[in-house]
Formats: sequence, C-alpha cells, structure tokens
Amino acid sequence: MKFIDQYIQKLDLDKPYKKVIVDRFYFIHDDDIQDFLGINNIDYEIADTYDDIVLLSKENPNVFLRSENLLKNETVQLISKRFNVNFYNENSLPFVIENSLLNTRSLENIRKVIKYNFYKKIEYSFINKGNFDLILKESRKSDLLYEKNQLSGRIRRLSSNLSNYDDIIKVGEMYGKLNYLSYILDSDIDRELVAEMDEGVKNFILQGGIKDAFYSSVNNLKTVNKITGYIDKNQPEKFALICFDGMGVSEWELLKSFLSQYNISTNERYLFSLIPTTTKISRTSIFSGQYEAVYGNKKIDENREFERQFPELSTKSFSEGEIKSGDDLIGIEGVKLIYNVFDECAHGAVINPNNKSKTGFFKMAEDYLLNSTIFKEINILKACGYIIYICSDHGTVVAEGNGDKVEKYLIEESCKRGVIVSETSLLKNYDLDKYDIPFIKGKYALLSTNRHSFSYKGKLDITHGGITVEELIVPFAEVEN
Repeated sequence: MKFIDQYIQKLDLDKPYKKVIVDRFYFIHDDDIQDFLGINNIDYEIADTYDDIVLLSKENPNVFLRSENLLKNETVQLISKRFNVNFYNENSLPFVIENSLLNTRSLENIRKVIKYNFYKKIEYSFINKGNFDLILKESRKSDLLYEKNQLSGRIRRLSSNLSNYDDIIKVGEMYGKLNYLSYILDSDIDRELVAEMDEGVKNFILQGGIKDAFYSSVNNLKTVNKITGYIDKNQPEKFALICFDGMGVSEWELLKSFLSQYNISTNERYLFSLIPTTTKISRTSIFSGQYEAVYGNKKIDENREFERQFPELSTKSFSEGEIKSGDDLIGIEGVKLIYNVFDECAHGAVINPNNKSKTGFFKMAEDYLLNSTIFKEINILKACGYIIYICSDHGTVVAEGNGDKVEKYLIEESCKRGVIVSETSLLKNYDLDKYDIPFIKGKYALLSTNRHSFSYKGKLDITHGGITVEELIVPFAEVEN
C-alpha cells in the first residue's frame, strides 16, 4: 500500500462525515496530500482551540488540530462528545519507530523517513537511531532524482516551444538547477536534451527573440546593465554590490548551499548577461550602468564608473580578503566587491572527456569556498548594516576546441566562444553564428557554434562568450536582513 492510500484510509479523508483529525506528524502540508485534497475538492480547516473546532466544523467536515496537546487536557472530553476524533500517529504505522526519535528529530525528517519506508514497501520494520539517518539519506537522494527527472521534462517542453525572453530565463534557471543536481547525484545529463535545448535557445536568440528584454524598466530589470540603476532607485543608505565572476545558475546553486550554512538567506531573480558573454562586456556594464559604451573600443575603468553611478555616496572597491573587519568599512556607503572563485576554478579544472561535465570544477569550487574568507566578509557587511546585492557577469560552459583559433579577434584571452566585429567577413572563413547586437548599428557578435570554442581541435575548456543558457543566464540576489 502506498503511503497516501494508507493515510487517507486511516483518517477517512474521503468520507464526508464531520470529524476532528489529529495528525501527530502533520502530513497535511505535504505536496502529495495537498494534491489529493485539491484534485478531489476536499476542503479542510485548521483549528488551534476548542472554540475554533466548533466554529469551523459548521461549514467543513474536516478539521485538523494544529497541536495534539489539545487532546491531552480537559478539552478532550468536550471534543469527543461532539465529534468523531481520528488519529494519525506512531500507532497508525505498519512499522515501528523508536519512541526517542519522535522527540529528538524534526517533524520534516520524520515525515521523509516514514514516506520513504512506504515507498520501499516497508523495507525497515523497525526504525531506530541506527538506521534513521541512512533512510533519511536515501530519501533525500530519491527526492533529488525525482526533481531531476521533473526538471528534464520541463526543460524539454519549454525549450521546444519558446515564445518570449522570459522563457529563455526560465530554461536557464531550470537547467542550472539540473546541472547542479547532476553533480550532487554524480549522474549525467541526457545529451539529447542538451542538444535540443541549445538548438531551441540559439534559434530564438539569433532571430532577435531577447531584444525586448532591454526595454524592461529598472524595477523589473532583465539585463545586467540595469543593476546599478535598480540599486539607485531603491536608495539604500549603505549597500554592497558583490560580483562573482563566472557564476551561472548552477554555480549559484552551489554558492547558496554554502550561504545557508552561514545563516545567509537570499531572494533571487535571473537576468541576461550581455552578448558575447565576457567579463569585459558584461562586468563592465554592471558597474558602469552602461550598454552602448561597452561595445566601443575605448577601455572603461569600472571602478571609476562605479563611483560615478553614486555621486552622493562614498564608494570603494574591494577584492577578496580585503575586508577583515568593520574598521575597513568606516565612512564607506557604497561597496564594490569582486570574487573570482568560479573564474579561477574554471581555468584550473580537469574535464573528463567521457561525459564533459563540470564535476571536477564543482569540486574545486567547493574546496575553494571551504577555505575562503568570502562568508566572513559577507557577514561583516551584513553586521555593519549594508544592503547586500549579489550578481554575476556571465556563466561558463564546457566547450570543445574546433581547431579555429582566431585569437587576434578575441576581446580577452579567457573568452574563447565570442568575437565582436564591425563587419561579417569572418563568416566566410569560419562556421560561426551571427548575433546582431541590439541598438548598435554595424556591430555583431560572431559566436562559435554549438558547444565549441576557438581553440585547438578537441581541446576541452570551461569557458564563456556564447549563448548557451549556462553562459547567458545569471543570478541577481538580495541578502535578507
């Protein structure tokens, strides 16, 4: 029997008579229970007191008690006289849970273990301290596998039917999460899925499908060049803008796992990097707040431009390790902070030619983060009252050299997938895609096709510059106070 079937049967949830339900484990909030109730139009209410029960039961037959403690005092007789009381607790299960676990483990984890034991067709007849954590670990892995499969299906459906630029952002968000999940599970991603996704995204972008994103307001920003405008619009008294160079969505998922360990929570959205997705173009646009200028030949000093964005504030630029205490921030109202963890790891990672994944890169990044001062510095900024924004200039992708080295045309040596030109004669000599840079007449980005790079034939690199969602879609987050 499945868990949900047993749960419904024990509590008579599908029966219309009036009842008070006491769920020791509070499964009512689980997605599958909520789905069952919604699909079958079964209403319920949640009560905190005896008076609540009486009032709510007049219009609804199913009333859940928020706490079992209500049935351990004098109200139990009153409730029992007027209502049927149905219990779901440790005695309702077809297996035994060691009593001490019920008082020492979180309800969330107890629910996971119970449901997983049902899923495994009661693999453990007795759950105790010795096997609880093992079952919990297996349960979490099962949940992640389910999530991975769900993401794969949604990516395939959406990328084959793209209708607007927000669809590209959504595909990028989902694929970044899928990529990180695959690392956690030590499993591969379906190559056909990636090829289909890349083809759909490329065709949509090259046909001008994301041009309208640049019309978005600073309040509803969609591109990285509007980040400083968004911050200025919000007028924080003190703020820090932290840029993680080379952080796509999958890298952001890794970083978030570390942030949570340091009690740092965020609210995030996802934006377009500029094309070609390079540091010189996108990062400069972030801190200068400019768009057209970054495509010119003139070098832009991003530190100086950052100061000009906030003329009424005292600003200063920092690198990793330079904020050792609050004393380093005295008198500073606007902080610019760069972290190169992902960029450095991308250049040093070893890539497995059999699956061309980022596994080695993620492991390097984890080791780097474990030994870095990043989280200490973020908490110093937080303690000093700064509104903290986290962003990125571009993501990265595993690319294979196509044998076409056009280094003299590259903007920066580390970018091996995108070239800016004023005319398109290069198309005659190379198998390249052409992207018309919006609002700039006569400027084009020539992009290496598929997941190839301008490098030695067969050489594998973690690089950037192209228009895969891994490179193009980046996070923008605000740290919660």
